[in-house]
Amino acid sequence: MKDKSMKIEKYRMWFSDLKGTAELLREKSCEGWHISEIDVSQGKFTYKKWEPKNYCYEFSVNGICENLAVYDENSGFEKVLEDSGLILYRREEESPESLESVKKSFGANSTEDEEKWLSDQAAEGYFLLRCQRPEYTFFMCEKSTVQFKADYAPNVENPKEYLEKFKNAGWEYVWGSNGYHYFCTETPEAVDPSVFNSERNAEDILRDKKRQISGILGMALFGLAASFLKLYLDVSSYSEAAQDMLDKVGRSVTMDLIAALICGGFVIGSIIAYFKAKHSK
Repeated sequence: MKDKSMKIEKYRMWFSDLKGTAELLREKSCEGWHISEIDVSQGKFTYKKWEPKNYCYEFSVNGICENLAVYDENSGFEKVLEDSGLILYRREEESPESLESVKKSFGANSTEDEEKWLSDQAAEGYFLLRCQRPEYTFFMCEKSTVQFKADYAPNVENPKEYLEKFKNAGWEYVWGSNGYHYFCTETPEAVDPSVFNSERNAEDILRDKKRQISGILGMALFGLAASFLKLYLDVSSYSEAAQDMLDKVGRSVTMDLIAALICGGFVIGSIIAYFKAKHSK
């Protein structure tokens, strides 16, 4: 007789999107299906059925996780399973109905604006629970005076040492995402703000932003060149094509022009973004 309290599902390419996989596991837990085993090589996920809970999941690969909350003993995260260098952590959160998600974008050098916004949200009774820029998730709480600060450190070599440094300065770790680490304190007058090197953060953010823009610009230029090459080949074959192929060639040329325009837009946008980042320092 089939055990209805357990099921196995296989996922292809799950390893390429660990954030998406973690969100899938959260949705399964809310339905009452909780992960109990992962076969990394086969992509097999084994679930067991019990009381629905809103679990937040985080993956660590070869000891590396961008969200350092999994290394913070006060964050509520616990290790669920481990296989082939992959570690899965989870913590229980309030029901999704009691959480509020907001999408808000901040520029590369707008960390102070982001920090103030998060502090203002706490003053309105919404405390940052987690974030995946540009989406921020809050839980409702009593209105409070809390100061938030963000530290940009995309490659933390020793997470526990990093967290200890801020803890000793009076800061509590909240969440980490996309290289940004968020801290808070209810006693801003009693903490040491010097652990946040704002000048270093701005330089690191600017450098990484330029690297990202350069990568996008390179791909856009390649796509633009490929589009024009295909357009040239299509137009060259126009005079040699039979009459019944004219419509097909016409459609192909139209698509080539659209692709060229899109790639051109990315090129122009990347150039504008590059110079904005360069002069916003």
